[in-house]
Amino acid sequence: MRKKTRRIAFVLSILMILVVITGCQDELLDGSELDMSKLGPNEKYVVATTIYKNLKRGEKYLDKKYQYDRYGNRVKEINYNKNGEIIEKRIWKYDKQGNVLEEIRDTNDSYLHFVYRYNDKGQRIKWRTKNKSGYNIKGADYRYWDNGNLKYRKRINYYNLGEIEKINYNKQGEPMGGKIITSNDEEIKIEYVIERYKNGGRKKQIRKEIYNGETVASTITEYNEKGQKIKSISNGRRINTWYEWRYDNRGNKIKFIVKDEDGQIEEWKEYKYNEDGNQIEYKRFFINSNKKELFSWIVSNYNNAGIIINKKFKNKNGEVTSIWTNKFDKIKIKKGE
Repeated sequence: MRKKTRRIAFVLSILMILVVITGCQDELLDGSELDMSKLGPNEKYVVATTIYKNLKRGEKYLDKKYQYDRYGNRVKEINYNKNGEIIEKRIWKYDKQGNVLEEIRDTNDSYLHFVYRYNDKGQRIKWRTKNKSGYNIKGADYRYWDNGNLKYRKRINYYNLGEIEKINYNKQGEPMGGKIITSNDEEIKIEYVIERYKNGGRKKQIRKEIYNGETVASTITEYNEKGQKIKSISNGRRINTWYEWRYDNRGNKIKFIVKDEDGQIEEWKEYKYNEDGNQIEYKRFFINSNKKELFSWIVSNYNNAGIIINKKFKNKNGEVTSIWTNKFDKIKIKKGE
């Protein structure tokens, strides 16, 4: 009789859990319904699900669901296609300070495992990217000055047979020099030359990679007086790049331009912001046969608290073709130990 009672109690508990879960899903809030004044002690709003809909077809084609730990950190994201099949999983693990220790991205086509380590100040001192078999793909190690600025960086490209790049930095966090050790154990020297504004800030930075006394690669980076990148031209050992950035008076990036090695525009992106500094519009263009073609147009909407509630995707005529919408839940969190 006692065993039967336990079984009944167990079944009832499972049913209660299902009821609670179903109830929570029904009670998810739209972003416009969030009232920050109604949050109790140690409560916060979190995104519970993101729904992507194709407005022309009138169907949902992607559904993201999220889970959180007791500290309010997102620990799982599961993506479902329109048939309810799982197409991607993302998993996170954290330390007691809320720093990400591990991240897994698992799709039908790829699997990546990121591992991070920190010092007692919360600064990242190491990261590695591994494949499904546990082999390293890429990674980096860091050391810092007492003032918190970067002192040393070591990058390892395991895909390129373990090519290693080591860079030393001054106390302002600016690169001073270093070396590359190739997969053939050849050493390439790295030199930096910095031109400055009158206020001491970087105006232009020239990086040279030197092998047997000859420059085999170079990158010229220009900065505005606020320290933001405005141009970067690289003539590399493997690839040549030309990038430019534009900013508004508040320091927001409003344009990113990609040019070919002759300085002709190939692609650019435009950004707009609201008064709170939130990005509200994004456009991406390509040049095809000397014609400007709109590739992507996204408009983002926020509530009064600055929380993003949806994104609308438009075609070149400005018609909304699809939309993703966030739904929120209120959870209790525990403060870090």
